[in-house]
Amino acid sequence: MSYLLMFVTLLHLITLAILFIATMEKSWWVWDGMENSDLWYNCRFDNDTQTWLCATSKETEWLQSVQVLMVLSVVFSSVSFLVFLGQLFTMSKGGLFYFTGLCQVFAGLTAFAAALIYTLHNQEILEASQELTKGHFGYCFILAWVCVPLLLISGVMYIHLLLHPLANPKGAKKQCELCRKPAYLQCTKCRVTFYCDTDHQQADWVGIHEKVCQLLTPIRTTMPFHSLQADRDHQCAQIQHRQKELIEISRAVAQKKLFEGKYQESLPAAQLSLHCAMDVYGSHSLMLVPAYLLLAEANVGLGSLVQAEKYMCQAEWTVMKTPDCSPTVLHQLHRSQGRLYTATGNLEGALLHFANDVYHASEEYGLDNIVTCSGYFLMANVFIKQGKMDIASSLYAEVASTWHSHLTTLLKSHTQGSMTLEQSLALKCAWLLPPGITPGTEAVFSRKTEYIKIKDEAQQAEADQMLRAMMDIQESSPKQDATQNALVTHCLAMLWFLGGSADKAYVVDDSTRSAALVFSRKALQSIQLVPDHSLTVPIQNLMQLAAETAQHTTNQAEHVLV
Repeated sequence: MSYLLMFVTLLHLITLAILFIATMEKSWWVWDGMENSDLWYNCRFDNDTQTWLCATSKETEWLQSVQVLMVLSVVFSSVSFLVFLGQLFTMSKGGLFYFTGLCQVFAGLTAFAAALIYTLHNQEILEASQELTKGHFGYCFILAWVCVPLLLISGVMYIHLLLHPLANPKGAKKQCELCRKPAYLQCTKCRVTFYCDTDHQQADWVGIHEKVCQLLTPIRTTMPFHSLQADRDHQCAQIQHRQKELIEISRAVAQKKLFEGKYQESLPAAQLSLHCAMDVYGSHSLMLVPAYLLLAEANVGLGSLVQAEKYMCQAEWTVMKTPDCSPTVLHQLHRSQGRLYTATGNLEGALLHFANDVYHASEEYGLDNIVTCSGYFLMANVFIKQGKMDIASSLYAEVASTWHSHLTTLLKSHTQGSMTLEQSLALKCAWLLPPGITPGTEAVFSRKTEYIKIKDEAQQAEADQMLRAMMDIQESSPKQDATQNALVTHCLAMLWFLGGSADKAYVVDDSTRSAALVFSRKALQSIQLVPDHSLTVPIQNLMQLAAETAQHTTNQAEHVLV
């Protein structure tokens, strides 16, 4: 690419020099080598003094036309070269060379018009000079004709740079963000994302692009051609850091939408996470496995099991090529495989994968962690399909107990004010953090608030999905356990209260109340059936907190309306 750039620059300089010579030198028409005429003077060689004696040419309309056109050609070509130099040092890749190319083309056309006029009307231009039959065209006239194709070729080459990788660097091709087909639409906000049609643009906007639109601009906008190497290295490091953040954000958004059952909307976020991971880590890295698993689970939810198996095979093959794979990746792989086996009806295979999931998760996080208990929940769902309700109930009890302990710790820290909001969010989303990063470390608190918020929302969506499913199953069971019902509904009440959702509506019995308050009342109704239970006071305290928060929110809304 650098050779093409050097060739275009050299061609432009040579053409500009020839154009100057053709315009200013005194040899458009020559008589026997002793007398000649150019665009400005008629000159005769004096043998006595051995010098050229020149007089101003008699200006005719045709001569003036040639003069103006040649001067315009020089001006166009000079401006074109100056603009080109400015673009080299200031314009980033992907910029346009239209102006430079068009200036060169105009210079070629004006030079062509000047040479053509001089060819057809030289008798009128030289009417006061010697007889034309004794002379001939000079070398400046020939150079003017030579400039014409050189200027046109140079202009075309500048236009060619628009389509060449010099103007569109690797990774910046205009392809659809979702399907990688040729794109015809552009996001009007970030101007670095493209789509093949409006359907894909809308799907990407709803799925992920609305959250990351402005984050993509600095990542996909490259640096100037001739920036210093140190600046280029610094910018590359910044872009890579932003891409890693984008991987985590898009992964959290995809996970959240999966937990909410929005499988179609989760696909754009998972695809963005995969593409960014490929750019940062390569196409065979272990870091691609989480994105493959998200795409597989989204396709399982959509019923596209063949496509889900393809993504699952890619993830499994990548893990197999990495002998020292971490327990975190292994538990995620087995969990996704268990979901796929459940969807295909292979319940025994699903149980085996969920058992491996629990093993690897407990190895990384411990037995009493909310990550590990999600495997218990999935195993319980399989046992229900097999009609083994007793085993499923015991697993559900373990899930409820783990989440109750986790949420109680968070609620205690929240009500006592011993943690900041950022610390609380970091603790709540600790299960989503990469291995080696735990709540309380500097890496957690350096993350953007929006990033932590998205992860927190993903965790809340998963917890809400599990706890609601357990509540519905227990309420429909002929043998209801009041203590278990109270534990699950108390968990839901704490979850919605801690999520800042005490004012969010939850419809029950045709009345609209806060979710935290409704679940607290249901928990209290269940626990009152169990005498002298230790959960009674915590539930009553939470119900009072939820009622106060809901009332405060209502008062604020009324104040705003007034």
